[in-house]
Amino acid sequence: MNRVIWFVAFFGVAVAVFDPNSYTNNQTLLPNKYNLYWRIQGDTIFLALQVQTLGWVGFGLAEQTSGSMPGADIVTGQVINGVAQIQDRHAVVKDTPILDDCQNWVLINGEENSGWTVFELSRKLVTGDLQDRPFTGKNRIVFAFGTTDVFGYHGNNRYFTAITFFGPAATSIVLGTGIPYREFLNVNYTIPNVVTTYQEVPFYNLGLAQDVHIVRLEAIIDPIGGQYVHHFLLYGCHNYSCNEVMWAWAPGVDPMELPPVAGFRVGPSMNAWDGLLIQIHYNNPGTLSGIIDNSGIRVYYTTTLRQFDADILELGDAGVTQPAVIPQGTGDVLFEYSCPSECSSTFGQTLNVFGDLLHMHQVGDMMWSTIWRNGVNLGYFNRIEFWDFNFQQTTPLSLTIQPGDRINTHCKYTQSPNAPVHFALASSDEMCLEYVYYYPKLRGPYCTFVYSKDVGRNATLCLNDFLQVNGTLQYNPSVTDPTGGEIKVFGSINPSTFVCAASGGTPLVTNPLVSSSSSRPIVQASAVQLTLSSIPLFILAFCAVLY
Repeated sequence: MNRVIWFVAFFGVAVAVFDPNSYTNNQTLLPNKYNLYWRIQGDTIFLALQVQTLGWVGFGLAEQTSGSMPGADIVTGQVINGVAQIQDRHAVVKDTPILDDCQNWVLINGEENSGWTVFELSRKLVTGDLQDRPFTGKNRIVFAFGTTDVFGYHGNNRYFTAITFFGPAATSIVLGTGIPYREFLNVNYTIPNVVTTYQEVPFYNLGLAQDVHIVRLEAIIDPIGGQYVHHFLLYGCHNYSCNEVMWAWAPGVDPMELPPVAGFRVGPSMNAWDGLLIQIHYNNPGTLSGIIDNSGIRVYYTTTLRQFDADILELGDAGVTQPAVIPQGTGDVLFEYSCPSECSSTFGQTLNVFGDLLHMHQVGDMMWSTIWRNGVNLGYFNRIEFWDFNFQQTTPLSLTIQPGDRINTHCKYTQSPNAPVHFALASSDEMCLEYVYYYPKLRGPYCTFVYSKDVGRNATLCLNDFLQVNGTLQYNPSVTDPTGGEIKVFGSINPSTFVCAASGGTPLVTNPLVSSSSSRPIVQASAVQLTLSSIPLFILAFCAVLY
């Protein structure tokens, strides 16, 4: 039987052990392993982390475009000899997260009981701290735990997803309307007993007698094998060639539901995709054998075609024709491409954009794009400060591209100290691609840099042809963005005008307790330590124990 024990002091203060009923929301992040509880009060969030371990516990708000650990705002905690401690941290690389200059998380309770560790914490939803990320409603999160109190590498015990902490949940205009669907599954697939596997599952013959519109895409995750699905990409195919990324899924990603007036056309006509291909990334860190997976995608479609065909506009270096290489070294290299106004001027219509996907490979570090209109920079079109090849997701957008607009795509790479890296199709090569999801469909899919071997120089592929002005082949123009886009804002030192106390935090104070695996000190949280040893005997004498 669960017991709640209250220690009631003579002056009327009551202190309780963890009570899950005090929270209005909860979600099981890992069955029988990691539970999350929360409630919102004013400008503050109260969290409880309940984890099956007697070691350290970690939770964080991930890089919000990719969902990766680099770029994450993290809190970690341990209960050592009955005393709970927490540390406010952030990660900028795949290494031990750095202690924040301002410790914004407040410890309310920390305890260990029957093999489980619980931390109850609070923090302002928005701190204004450059080493914190705000709670925005729906956030991508990372979470991990260790088997000892020495904070260090999590091994296989690290995970990611997305949580709606507050605000309306995603709604659907498709579900419940009787619109049919088909499921495309990786049927009875035995996951190899290696850490990383990329499995391509083609569906070339869709058996459609007429064109249909795809109106919703959602993941089907096998309850057993699906635990090893890291992410997947869905491609549209033409004549067995599958190069256009229709959708990217990772844990926590909502289904993609197209705007009510548009759909992706598939079927037998020349203007439709005639096949699909799913590329699944399996992550099997324990190299286990005999795991069967049946994960895949449910595709909702309508035979009553909507008003517009949706499509994908490919920017950057869509054909992967860049002849230059990323030289061997230890620094950073920036490649920049343009969808020039001379090309978009030929579109003849406004493009309604509902999503964007940025794509690089292993040595990618940052990627972003900007949109210009009438010589004015309208800001970022899309941006990932901390790129991770293993965390690729479609960013929902709601904006327009007007004829005459210019979109600049930037890719920053970290040089390899071992060898130069070429631009090509393999995962060990590099790319710089941007996929813009929009409607109505244009007569061609490109506004991109291309290197023409015929003329020995770069050019612009516009829709389906080389861009020419007055019969002259046009170079892909140099990017004119101001500097600064390459600077990572998250994790920076706060300006002198930032006041830690105003964000609800306290300045970093070190503690002589130091991890044996790290030179970084563990922070003693500025909160009540809820342990019996911390309660004076004269107060305990007045305590009532209620069962």
